[in-house]
Amino acid sequence: MTRIYTLLFVFFLSLHAFAQTKKDNTITVNTGLPASEAFTAWGIHLAANGYSIDKSDTSSFTISTGSKDTSRLNYAYIVNSSVTDSGLVVIRMKWQLKSSALAGTKATDFYDWEYATAKSNVQNIIFQDINKVIQSFGQYPVSYSVK
Repeated sequence: MTRIYTLLFVFFLSLHAFAQTKKDNTITVNTGLPASEAFTAWGIHLAANGYSIDKSDTSSFTISTGSKDTSRLNYAYIVNSSVTDSGLVVIRMKWQLKSSALAGTKATDFYDWEYATAKSNVQNIIFQDINKVIQSFGQYPVSYSVK
């Protein structure tokens, strides 16, 4: 009986990695492709989805996008990606409140992104925006974690 409980515990613990939870700040896409191929494909996909590539390093397989407006509200975010030797695309983001004379706001510094559940929360809006891009990248397994 103890063995069954242990197996169930391990099973449910492993499920966490495939479903986002509050405070997760890293999204990992397991492409299974060689690093150079995954790096090139992810960069092309980001550009095709309206992201400007601010920095790209082919020796360390890292990509940083320029600032992109969120689909709702007065915020912007950047996507920092790296690709591992095994073809994992590791994604972390930063966000900021934009300056707006109409809304009476001043631009803030960039803050580290982490998953939030409230639909009106900027961090959830950013997740929804990037998730559309990730899902259209391919049928690759996606996991979430705190790093």
